[in-house]
Amino acid sequence: MSNTQATNEHIINRADMINMIAKKIDAKSYLEIGVQTGKTFRAVNIQNKVGVDPDPKWKDQTDVMGSDQYFDMLEDDDKFDVIFIDGLHHWQQVARDIANSIDHLNEGGVILVDDCAPKQKAYQTRQPSVLHWTGDVWRAWLRYRLRMSEKGWFSCTYDVAFGLGILHKHNEPTEFNEDLKAIMSDSWQCDYEDFESKFDDVLDFRPVESFIDDWQGDENAKS
Repeated sequence: MSNTQATNEHIINRADMINMIAKKIDAKSYLEIGVQTGKTFRAVNIQNKVGVDPDPKWKDQTDVMGSDQYFDMLEDDDKFDVIFIDGLHHWQQVARDIANSIDHLNEGGVILVDDCAPKQKAYQTRQPSVLHWTGDVWRAWLRYRLRMSEKGWFSCTYDVAFGLGILHKHNEPTEFNEDLKAIMSDSWQCDYEDFESKFDDVLDFRPVESFIDDWQGDENAKS
């Protein structure tokens, strides 16, 4: 099996997903944190695009700086319709990126977070050590799934690449039982084994086909 098949990107890739969301919500502005080669950024079909990366290989429409510095430069009313977070894969940085993105998201906008679902313990080390390195993004993702559900937001994770998280306001916010809340509220320091034991539930892990069902058509995205 090819790497593309293993990550389901032969069905749909990140840019396809972003473009589908953009069409659904009629997005006019896009922010990408962590541009790298620009593979996703270049393929996104949104009118106004900004990339942020401290050391990008693709520099067109990209501010060469860290995401903390970039957000510090923004005015309160500088907002985006779609924000894709794929920067430094350490939970502390991801948590700041999510928090800042929430503050700079337009009403009706959507935040996407990459690499939320490491299927092997080796993938989620703090330093890159394997081909499929996700870092410990999952720790920040679980905490914000819980925190934002309490504020009326919906989130789930799709089985594309190494877990693409979706976060947005919704009329049916996500709810969690007490067992899941215990893991998610302590995600900063819980063991990977505890996370793995409830993997599908704490992530609300959905097959890639569900994304297509959820984001196609004329109705609001499904929960």
